[in-house]
Amino acid sequence: MAKAQYGISLHAQEWVEATLTRLYRGKVGRVLAGLKHMQPPSDEAAKAIANCWSHLHEHRKWYEVNSNQMLALRCAKYNGTLGQVFVRYQQQPGA
Repeated sequence: MAKAQYGISLHAQEWVEATLTRLYRGKVGRVLAGLKHMQPPSDEAAKAIANCWSHLHEHRKWYEVNSNQMLALRCAKYNGTLGQVFVRYQQQPGA
């Protein structure tokens, strides 16, 4: 969503990190309100914003453990270790 709205930019990355922090702190309502106030520069951005808003609204009762897992995946992506996370997951019994 950030890429559609802001392109590949530092602003997009900062928005993502600030939004993840708000979600981690349980401020889903603030994120939803912010999405509603965005001015999309294109139809693609408008659709991405609407999809993000819908997903967050539908899942706003996330458990904290889910938020922590999502943040861990995000960190692994930035650290370049995302592939290792999935290998470990696949090696777990019952995965």
